[in-house]
Amino acid sequence: MSKADEIVAKLTEAEGMDVYHALKAKFGWNGTVFQRADAEDRAGRELTEDEWNAIQASYPWRKGLSDILTERGWDLVDSALEDAGFENVGVDPEEDDEG
Repeated sequence: MSKADEIVAKLTEAEGMDVYHALKAKFGWNGTVFQRADAEDRAGRELTEDEWNAIQASYPWRKGLSDILTERGWDLVDSALEDAGFENVGVDPEEDDEG
């Protein structure tokens, strides 16, 4: 078990979110995290452990969210680069030379 795994094993979910936000602030990271509270807000009530486990095991939660966020996220990274004055954003240099 890595040192990071040992630290994470001791955290509550709330403490984990605090660490996540601290890392975002320190390193300038950006991203979206969905958690149980988000699912509960959308459901309009607290979830049972069985319900939460079922949600976590579902394809949309495990894979769909990250696929959609990643796909659209690259467009936003490209837009941020363009706003900062970069040219040929999102173009593979080898493909650009061939064209």
